Amino acid sequence: MSKKKAGLLLSLIIIVVAVVCIFLIDRMIHDEPDYPCITNKEAAKMLAAFEDGFEDARDAYLEFVIAKGIMKSCVAEENFNNKNLTAILEYYNVSEDVFEYLDLNLRRKNRAVSKEDFLNVYEYIRAHYFAEKVEAKELTIVATPGNMENVPAWTTYTKDGVYTFYGLFLDGYQDHVVGVYTRDTEIVGIRGIISADVVYRNVWIYEGNDSMITTYLEGLDRTFYPDGLTEPVSQVLADIYLSNGVVTAVNIKTDTIRGKVLSVTNDYVEIEGYGRVPFDSEYKLYRNYGGFAQIGYSDILVGYELQDFIVADGKVCGAIILYPFEVKNIRILLRTTGFDSIYHENVELTCDGDYQVMSGSDLSNVVTLSAGDVFLWIRTPR
Repeated sequence: MSKKKAGLLLSLIIIVVAVVCIFLIDRMIHDEPDYPCITNKEAAKMLAAFEDGFEDARDAYLEFVIAKGIMKSCVAEENFNNKNLTAILEYYNVSEDVFEYLDLNLRRKNRAVSKEDFLNVYEYIRAHYFAEKVEAKELTIVATPGNMENVPAWTTYTKDGVYTFYGLFLDGYQDHVVGVYTRDTEIVGIRGIISADVVYRNVWIYEGNDSMITTYLEGLDRTFYPDGLTEPVSQVLADIYLSNGVVTAVNIKTDTIRGKVLSVTNDYVEIEGYGRVPFDSEYKLYRNYGGFAQIGYSDILVGYELQDFIVADGKVCGAIILYPFEVKNIRILLRTTGFDSIYHENVELTCDGDYQVMSGSDLSNVVTLSAGDVFLWIRTPR
């Protein structure tokens, strides 16, 4: 064989080997990419959240988006690929020029898309067309079913309320701040961990010692295991600090004030002898009767001393109502229309249910009326 033919043959062999290597590497990237990806099932739920009928598509999000033409037919557990990325760009009429850095070559249609690239495309579509339907949030995950027995399936307690997360994995994110996408109170997608450092402020501690503290946190009884407390505590407010799920510090708050409440708003409480004391930005109000529970500022009763207020740095961090308010007589001042006067020529009263009107110094005059009946009180001239 001549040198020329041998050289051509060698070149051909090199080209064939190179093509095979490229093919094998491409298949390897498709089958086992060395970068984080998102499955077709996860992508389908996120995309379904853009559409009407999302609530009815639970457990069948992939079938739902395929039927709409948003994604092509695919296997739920396989990685989301270029073929489907191209499909959603076409469906939502997004020019590929917006994402010039993406490799959408049709020859590589089965190449797995990185999670980062998918989220960039998803966020572009969400922000431009569906920002009112799907929100990007940062949630502190307080409890999940896999970590606590008393949490319902597919439900998570957060510092911002209770959410569901059907079909997603969230147990590994407890005690972390997580970036998510939500539609109403349903988590539809997980962007990733924002922070592994968490502070639970103004938590109520039932009991605590150097190895364990039992608390009431965001509607749940939860146990923490600190490195150590200097002394046992009971029935106190505290800030609990965690890093990567491990308690690093517990800041106990014991300064308490008490007095008749003169007025209350969402910003402050006015207490006799103390004046207006502002609420901390993350204040918590609790009720310690009829079952321990968290309440709102509107449950604070004006004119009474039924609650203890815990303060720190000049602000009310929390309050605990110790026992229920019981009253037999309530005096109400009725003003005329427009609040012009406290004097009336007559007053009309009615109720949704059957009721009685009692009058006289000894309340011996009793009139029984049915629901909807109007009782007319006419002023007697003197």
